[in-house]
Amino acid sequence: MPILVGENVTKSIGSGSQLREIIHPTSFVVEKGEFLGIMGPSGAGKSTLLKVMSTMLTPTGGKVFLNGENIARLKEKALGEIRNEQLGFVFQDFNLVENLTVEDNLALPLVIGKKENILEKVTKMSTVLGLKNLLKRYPKELSIGQKQRVAVGRALINEPDIIFADEPTGSLDSKNATELLRYLEKINQNQGTILMVTHDAYTASFCQRILFIKDGSIFSELFSNGNRQEFLKKILQMQAAVGGDLFRD
Repeated sequence: MPILVGENVTKSIGSGSQLREIIHPTSFVVEKGEFLGIMGPSGAGKSTLLKVMSTMLTPTGGKVFLNGENIARLKEKALGEIRNEQLGFVFQDFNLVENLTVEDNLALPLVIGKKENILEKVTKMSTVLGLKNLLKRYPKELSIGQKQRVAVGRALINEPDIIFADEPTGSLDSKNATELLRYLEKINQNQGTILMVTHDAYTASFCQRILFIKDGSIFSELFSNGNRQEFLKKILQMQAAVGGDLFRD
């Protein structure tokens, strides 16, 4: 069952003679419970497409349906409610609030949404992510891997319909990156829907399907057969075909 659908979505920046179309007319379907990756050369428009999908950018044209509702032209107040209630975000630079403890960073979406049982939910999430002994610490006292786990916990604590991850392993070493990807994989196995932008083939190999973006359009897609090593080889081959040396940000 589709959870996110785009119909002829476009995104342009600038105006007049400086007008430039970043995303050309693009359509997509994301199924509920899918782990979808978006890849492409630097400047291809992959992060822009993710931001349009996630309400962070308003499309210039086309429609975006979330759970059957066209969200492309909603007012900011309505979009804010959707972001807090239905969407979760994980960014490369974590976006933690530096003057809040781990506990308060995790609780922030619940406080904004005026939820009940906040302490219980924070305790449960911190236990799942191995953060229980770090709740009173501030972000500056955490390792990079710990910061990313807090960011993931904050994204998950409202039990969103979709998690959007933009280069979530970009700041992590291989050990912490693999640990994060295992968490995301576990979330997906529990029917969580994940959309992830990455330039890294190893990171992408944890996905079930990958859209390849080139020059603002969907160029191709790959499907995993469940064998991650085989999928990784296919991803590397596609990178080479599209322009492997350009898969950097």
